[in-house]
Amino acid sequence: MNTVRKGTNYEQYVANVYRAILSVEDDEAYKKIYVEQNKKIVDRNGSTRQIDVYWEFKIASEKFKVAIECKNYESTISIDVVESFRTKLKSLGIQKGILATKVGFQEGAVRSAKEGNITLVQIRKVRHEDFEGMIQVINLQIKFQIPPHITSLNPVWDTGWFKKNKPNLNKGCQICISGPTNEIFLKDDKLNFCKSLFELENSDLSQSPPGNNEWRKDFEEGFLITPTDKYKIHGITVSYTTLDPIEMESQIDFKSEILAIMKYITGEEKNLMILRDGTEKKY
Repeated sequence: MNTVRKGTNYEQYVANVYRAILSVEDDEAYKKIYVEQNKKIVDRNGSTRQIDVYWEFKIASEKFKVAIECKNYESTISIDVVESFRTKLKSLGIQKGILATKVGFQEGAVRSAKEGNITLVQIRKVRHEDFEGMIQVINLQIKFQIPPHITSLNPVWDTGWFKKNKPNLNKGCQICISGPTNEIFLKDDKLNFCKSLFELENSDLSQSPPGNNEWRKDFEEGFLITPTDKYKIHGITVSYTTLDPIEMESQIDFKSEILAIMKYITGEEKNLMILRDGTEKKY
C-alpha cells in the first residue's frame, strides 16, 4: 500500500471514530454535526489549505471550528509536525486542533501542543494484547430439543360409563377431540395423575428418541377431559413424533465490537475504548 493510500485510509478511520462519538452525544445539535474529510479552506493569505478531518458548529451564534490532522506514521510524532499544524490553525482561524496518530508523540511535540492548545491523541485499532487478563472470545455450542408433537389419541373407552352417561351416542360413532393441547387433560384421581397434553409433551414424552413413538397408560378412574366435555377411559395410546435435536454454534467476539482505542496525551489524560455504536468505555 502506497503512502498516500495509507494516509487516506487512516483519515477515513479517524473520521468514522469521531462520527460514532458525536452520534451518541446528549445534545441533539452535536448529533447533527457533519464530519468532513479532505476539507479545503482558504487562509488569511488567500492560499488554499487542506484539513484531513473537519467539522464546525455554532454556540451562541458563534461558529466553532475543529480540525484534525491525521498522521499514520510508524514512528512517534516530532515537534516539527505540531509546529506546522499550529501555524495552519492560526492562518485559518480554527479554534480547536486535534493531532491524531497510531504510535505516539515525542516530548517536544507534547510541550508544543500544550502551548498551542492542541489535543494530542493516539487513535488505533484494537490489538490482541489489549485484552490481556480479559476474555476476548466466547464460543457457544447450543443444543436444544423441540418438544414432541402429538399426532393422534387412541383411548380405550369405558363402555359401561358411556351407556350410563352418554346414552345418545350410537355404537361405532366417532368422538371428535379438539382444542389446544394445554386445554385437553388426562386425569385419574385414584392414581393421582393429571396432565394436559401440553404437559405430557414436555415431560413424559420429551426423552424419546427421534422418530415416531407411542406412549401408553392404563387408568383406574381415568378421564379424557376436553374444553367442552369429558369421557371416562380405561387407558390411552398417544402417538407422537420427536424431531432430531437442533445444534448451533455461535461466537461472541468482543474485539469486533470495538471501533478504536483512544489515548489522550494532552488535556484530560485518559484511555478509552470506543465501541462501534460510539459508546465510550474507560480502558
